[in-house]
Amino acid sequence: VDLGAITIAAGKTSSNSLKITNTGDADGTNAVKAASLTIAAADKENANVGAFTLKGNMEVGALSVAASGTVAVGENADAAKLTLTGASTNAGTVTLGNAGALTIAKDATFDNSATDAFVSGSGAIVVAGTLTNYKAGTTATHGKIAGKTLTVAEGGVVDSNMGVDNYAVDKTTLDGGVFQTSLNALADGTPLGDKTATALQLDKAFVLKGGKF
Repeated sequence: VDLGAITIAAGKTSSNSLKITNTGDADGTNAVKAASLTIAAADKENANVGAFTLKGNMEVGALSVAASGTVAVGENADAAKLTLTGASTNAGTVTLGNAGALTIAKDATFDNSATDAFVSGSGAIVVAGTLTNYKAGTTATHGKIAGKTLTVAEGGVVDSNMGVDNYAVDKTTLDGGVFQTSLNALADGTPLGDKTATALQLDKAFVLKGGKF
């Protein structure tokens, strides 16, 4: 089923919400599809940003989540998988349930570098495309990724600084992709302070199976 372009507009007195349940796609071969899914930003008359919930499998070309917008991929123990296949951006919150999964497909991009962007939960993230959690510039910005597992597949790229306010995934596995980050510590273990970093400190588990930093 192709749903075309979906927009969840901000509400005037309360938030608008949409839940999609795809119960006929247990093996993931016949996902509900949408060219785009947009959670629109608030404006002067509509201050309540919308919410989206998924149960089952769905493919979205371009996901756009405005600030304060929310996406729930699986609630509680509901199985759900959201696959992004195009250029997506998040300035709100994407939450993965216990059986929720977020996949950034090959050649797809997911920009999570907005200041309040947050990806969290207990589900699994798979990156075969590009996940950007940090954006350099005159004023650098970064979002936050915190979850159970993230796998960088062959050809995948993750760009993120380390630290609990940037990247706090419990276990990251590099199966052949690249994790781009910056040095964040001193090799002798003394506090960094205002000194130039010379080493990379990892506070969570990383497993390298052919991938690289």
